[in-house]
Amino acid sequence: MSERSYQPVGYALYFDDLRQEINGKYSLMGMYDAVMILYDPVPTTFSSFGIFVHYQEPRDIAITRKGDIIFQVYFPWDEVDRPSITTPFPFEEIAKSAAPSREEEDLISLVAFHFPIIIKNFVVQKTGFIRVRALLDGEIIRISALEIVHQPRMDRALAQ
Repeated sequence: MSERSYQPVGYALYFDDLRQEINGKYSLMGMYDAVMILYDPVPTTFSSFGIFVHYQEPRDIAITRKGDIIFQVYFPWDEVDRPSITTPFPFEEIAKSAAPSREEEDLISLVAFHFPIIIKNFVVQKTGFIRVRALLDGEIIRISALEIVHQPRMDRALAQ
């Protein structure tokens, strides 16, 4: 049987609003796919915008990690290496609380967590990419990106 190599991975979902249900589930409203299309020119304001980040890595890697994992969100108007949002997570504590790995050959124990980022009165200042990154022991993990584009409405273009 070939040796599998599992690495830290993550993804992000982008949406307009989030509700947490009584049973602990999340309902995400107004989900974006790979592109956020703006029909109005920038700057434009959304009453709410959210990013739901999920991250996981093998437990055997997680328990050896020293220090926090730092999540960063860059907006198109941010300066290089100056993210708008920086959120550290004490991953060492999260990994210690995870169940130990099973001895079975085909199973791997993962340490995973997720968290929402909600921005009220979100002002889109320019088009480009929203990028979510994780910094782990000096390594950058590309979690996700959402492109923001401006596309005038066809009905407005035809009216002119």
